[in-house]
Amino acid sequence: MPLRLSRGPNNEPAKHLQMLSTLTSRRIENVNAARERACGFSCTTDQWDGTAGLLEPAQSAGCSVAAVTDLNGGSNRELTW
Repeated sequence: MPLRLSRGPNNEPAKHLQMLSTLTSRRIENVNAARERACGFSCTTDQWDGTAGLLEPAQSAGCSVAAVTDLNGGSNRELTW
């Protein structure tokens, strides 16, 4: 299935930064090629030993930014009202 991406005026590549997560279903290289510019990579981890293994392929694919969320201090993902 071809990638459907947002485009700017005159069908030019969008200039916003697109972030892909560790759970993306698309290869970073394919997204970068379709966008005609590098995307960013978002990684959420609680094991720093494996983080480099996640970041190295993203860097090799040309990602311009990496955002790492560390869950070692606990994760407050529970909604309370």
